[in-house]
Amino acid sequence: MDHQSGQGFDSDDSDLDIQVEISRRLGKVEDGFPKDMELCAGEEEKFIEQSVADISADGEALEPFIGMEFNSREEARELYIAYDKRIRELSLELYNERQKYKRRCAAYEEQLNNILNYLEKHTEHMSEKVADIVRSIREIEEEKADSDI
Repeated sequence: MDHQSGQGFDSDDSDLDIQVEISRRLGKVEDGFPKDMELCAGEEEKFIEQSVADISADGEALEPFIGMEFNSREEARELYIAYDKRIRELSLELYNERQKYKRRCAAYEEQLNNILNYLEKHTEHMSEKVADIVRSIREIEEEKADSDI
């Protein structure tokens, strides 16, 4: 039953239509609210009682909260649809950012692997040079030892 006084409306089985519509848009349909809904609010938490119309409309979707009251069922539906749209936009933005960072990480990983490969080749090259120098020194020492005898 809708109240035009800004005090909300009675919660009955038909009120679940809004939740079912939102759930369908999200790709899931649940029977009613979760059983552990009380875990969302502490005892000391005060519920803000104000009409959606009283809240400034700055163009962004409001975030619904427990105790929020609506002037009509249509107003509630519009708020939850706008909220659902905003959540989807933010989810897409988050997904795109994650993909961007995954690509960056892959590029950095490739660069690091190239550097490590270069260092490994350089280390092998330096080891060969040191081995050549040690061999040359031994040959010189052997020649010197042969000439001293």
